[in-house]
Amino acid sequence: MRRFLPLITLCIILAGAAPGFSDIFIVFSSGTSSVDLLGNGTWTDAEVDMELGHQSVIRTGPEGAVEIDLDGDLLSIGANRYIAVGELLGKVEQKKKVGFLKGLKKYTKQMGSTSDKYTETALAGVRGSAQDEDDLEWFDESDFETGLEDSFAEGMSRFNGGEYTAAIEVFYSLIEEYGENALEGEVAYHLGLSLFHVMRFDESARYLTIGIRDESREFYDVALMHLSVSRYFLRDYSEAIDGFMFFAEGGGESELKPYALLMLGKCYREKGEVDEAKRYFTVVRNEYGGTKFSDTASDELRSLGSY
Repeated sequence: MRRFLPLITLCIILAGAAPGFSDIFIVFSSGTSSVDLLGNGTWTDAEVDMELGHQSVIRTGPEGAVEIDLDGDLLSIGANRYIAVGELLGKVEQKKKVGFLKGLKKYTKQMGSTSDKYTETALAGVRGSAQDEDDLEWFDESDFETGLEDSFAEGMSRFNGGEYTAAIEVFYSLIEEYGENALEGEVAYHLGLSLFHVMRFDESARYLTIGIRDESREFYDVALMHLSVSRYFLRDYSEAIDGFMFFAEGGGESELKPYALLMLGKCYREKGEVDEAKRYFTVVRNEYGGTKFSDTASDELRSLGSY
C-alpha cells in the first residue's frame, strides 16, 4: 500500500462570510517591486512589514515578487503584475467561502531531508542520457549533486518555514536549471504546493499535474487533493470532480474522503446540478454526524432549501 506523506497545510478556513480585513502587510519582497500606498500615483519601494490599505496598488517588475498577509491569509504576486489590494481581497473572500478544509492541517509534516534518494534518481537519469550520447565530459556529477541537493534543501527550508514566495523562487530556479522532472517531479510538486498556499491557482495546477503523473509516489494523494481544489477555484469543475471522485470512491487515504464528498457537492452546486449537489451533501451529513463535515453539509443543504 502506498505510503502517505502529506507535506502541507491546506489553508482554507471553516467560516462562511469573512469579516473585513484589518491587518494587511508585506511579508516578502524581491526584485523590482513597488507600492502606491494611497492609490494616488505616488510609488515607493516595497518593503517587508510595510502596512497596506484597501486602496493600495502593487507593481512588480520582470523579476519582482511580493507576498502579503491579509489577516492571516497569504497571497503572492509574481513578476510583471499591477494589481490593487482591493482586487486581492475579493480573491481571499472567494477562498474563505469554500470552507472546511482547514482540518487537513493535521496531515502537515515537516519533510526533513529526503532529497538524497531523489537526487540519486536524477543523477541516474543524467548519467543514462549522457552515456547514450557517448559524452560524459560535460557532466561533473559532484557539482550537479551538490547544487541540486543544496538548492532543494534551501527551497524546503523556506517551504517548511511558511516562506512560500521565497520557496517559489528557489523551486522555479531549480526547474529552469534541471527541468520540471527534477528529483522525480519532487521539485514541481513542492512548487505546486507553494503556489497553492499563496493562491496562485493557475500556476499551482500546472505543477501539481506533474506531481500526479506517478500514482505510486508517496505524495500522490496530497498532490491530487490540492490539484482538485485548485481546479475548483479555476472553475474547472469537471476536472475537479474527476479528482475528488478518486477519494469518494475509496482511493487514497480514507480520512480524505469526507473532504472530497463535500467538494463534490460544491462542484455540482456551481455547475447548477442541484440534485446531485444535495445527494453528496446528504451523504456527508448522514455518514459523518457530529463532525464539522456534517455541520458544513447541513449548512449547504439549508442554503439549497433542503434539510
